[in-house]
Amino acid sequence: MKLTVINASVILKWHLPDEEYSQKAIGLLDKYISNDLDFIAPSLSEFEVINGLIIAQKRGRVEEKKIL
Repeated sequence: MKLTVINASVILKWHLPDEEYSQKAIGLLDKYISNDLDFIAPSLSEFEVINGLIIAQKRGRVEEKKIL
């Protein structure tokens, strides 16, 4: 299985379809789900994703119920 390093921007693209290259990011997620790929991410990614989703919600890009 191939190991890939991802960052918060890739994870945010899974939740924000209006982001550029979101379909490529979803393709990576599909490979992960089908066990063709494994991910590692920096330790701060969780906080960066939470922050990105909160900002996106404040800007009306994602509904609050989707990030709770």
